[in-house]
Amino acid sequence: MAVMGSLTDEPAGAAADLLYETWQKFGDVVWRRASLTRNLLSDVIPDDRRALHCLFISVNSGAARQLLYDMRLNDGASTVHIRRLESALYEDYGLAWPYARWVIQVWEFLFCRIYSYRYSRPNLTVATKQEVDRLKDMLPYYLKLERYDDYYETAEALSRLNQPQGYFARGLCYLHGYHIEANDIEAYKSFLLAAEQGHSQSQYAAAICCELGRGCTTSYARAISWYERAAEQGHEAATASLAELLSTEDWQS
Repeated sequence: MAVMGSLTDEPAGAAADLLYETWQKFGDVVWRRASLTRNLLSDVIPDDRRALHCLFISVNSGAARQLLYDMRLNDGASTVHIRRLESALYEDYGLAWPYARWVIQVWEFLFCRIYSYRYSRPNLTVATKQEVDRLKDMLPYYLKLERYDDYYETAEALSRLNQPQGYFARGLCYLHGYHIEANDIEAYKSFLLAAEQGHSQSQYAAAICCELGRGCTTSYARAISWYERAAEQGHEAATASLAELLSTEDWQS
C-alpha cells in the first residue's frame, strides 16, 4: 500500500482505499474496534498521526457505526445524517471542522465501495420537520466558516424541499459565486421563489435585483413593490432603500 500524505492534502478516497484493503482482510471489525483499526493502519500510514487520531476517534465514538447504520437503512446517508455526524465529531470530540468533514468522507467512500451504493447522499425530497430545522440551523454556521461547498449543498437540499431559506441561500451562492460560478439570473430566480413565499430577506434581495437590473430587466415598479412587502415585515434595510428610491426621480421614469 502507498503511504498516505498529509490529512489536508490527501483525498478522502485514497484513505478509504487503504481502509477497504484492510476491511477485505479483517472484515467489519475495522469500524467496531478502534484500537485494532489504529494498530492496523499505523503500519500503512505511519507518518500521519493526525489521520490516525481522527480515524480512531470516529471509530471509538461510534460515528462510523452510526453512519454505516444510516446508510444501510436508507441505501445511502441523507445530508442531515452527514451533518449530524460531522457536528458530533466537532462539538463532542473536538475535531476541527476540516478533520471532522474529512473523516466522514473517508467512511462514506468506504461504505459506498463495500456495499455498492451509487450515492452516499441521495437528494432529499421528503424530510421531517426536525431534519429541515437541522438543515436550516447549519446554513449560518457554514457561511460563517466559509464552508461554501457545504453551504451550497445544504441550500440545494432545502430548495428541493421548497424551503424559502434554501432558495435564499441558493440565491446568495449564485450572486456571490459561493462554490459555483456566479450567475445573476439564477440568483434572481432563487430570490424570487423565496420572496413569493413571504421571506423578507429574499423580498429585499429581489427588490435590489429589480432596481439594479441584476438577473432581470430593471424595473423600479417591481423594486418598489418588493421593498414595500419586505418593509411591511419590519425589514429595516428595505424600509430605508424604499425611502431612498422614492426620493429620487428615477422611479417615475
